[in-house]
Amino acid sequence: MPNPTVSPQARAVIFDCDGVLIDSWNAALHFFNSMRRAVDLGPLNPDEERACFVRTIPESLDLIIPAPLRAEAQRAWDDFDLEEILELVRPQPGIGRLLERLRAAGRGLAVCTNGGAEQHPILEHLDLRDHFDHIVTAEDTPRGKPWPDGSRDILRRFGLGPEEALFVGDSHVDEETARNAGIPFWAYRNPALNAQTHVRDFDEVVILERA
Repeated sequence: MPNPTVSPQARAVIFDCDGVLIDSWNAALHFFNSMRRAVDLGPLNPDEERACFVRTIPESLDLIIPAPLRAEAQRAWDDFDLEEILELVRPQPGIGRLLERLRAAGRGLAVCTNGGAEQHPILEHLDLRDHFDHIVTAEDTPRGKPWPDGSRDILRRFGLGPEEALFVGDSHVDEETARNAGIPFWAYRNPALNAQTHVRDFDEVVILERA
């Protein structure tokens, strides 16, 4: 199988955050189970874990917290200390090196995530924040993924058409987001996705120089 190759036409790369830039599974479970404990509910089941991982926080809380307890869960979210999860988050192997290589090759870099404003300090904590020109969270757009609003906003900021970018994600939500925005989609470590390219190891990515 040939190495994943960033073509000269691709002038910017848009990354999902959780599961692509960072391994945040344990952090996400800690947060959502904390919200459940705050309203005297038991831990998430496996289906709920997977569902929460790809949704926005409000969507996830609507899914796992009954409506009569939602206001109490919101207060627990407002009071949640991000320090509780920072040490549970890890950068994905090789992502820092890939971002450096993309930047050296003149590519624009962006994040489109269903996470909220907490993504900024998390990426800062992992020394990844400064690699990116733009970070669009679920709080920056009226509709989160799979709606294409965030991706289209990024394209506008770069002044690019969808064919001039790549979207790298790891879930069906990301696949649908890229399709809705018309952006070529690369799947990271998820062979079940319908993608132009599948990436197993970021160090294997080849970047062709722009003309």
